[in-house]
Amino acid sequence: MSSAHPTTSAEVDRLPWTERTVRAAGECMVVHEPAPGLYDVYSEDGSRYRVEPDLGACECGDAQYRDPEHGCKHLRRVRLAIGAAQLPAGYQGRIDPVLEDRLAVTHGGQD
Repeated sequence: MSSAHPTTSAEVDRLPWTERTVRAAGECMVVHEPAPGLYDVYSEDGSRYRVEPDLGACECGDAQYRDPEHGCKHLRRVRLAIGAAQLPAGYQGRIDPVLEDRLAVTHGGQD
């Protein structure tokens, strides 16, 4: 797993407005925590990726080969789901209903 972007779960930052952020928010994904600090993200195509947000790490090819700033869509999705990140101010893109419910609980709704 890539570990170029360490974070701590106490940090909350606003993700940049990029295609990865739009995909992280809008695509159907399920986030499951099999152990503290370790998450499995199931994508709509049935793939599973292991994510460690405190290390900024994911097993996917995007994280492994491109290592994007702010992480791949799976890392961003986990960070959104656990309240470690927020969508860009004024975000008007589609939000997956599962994430939307989680954001309402975590952040009391979006700005």
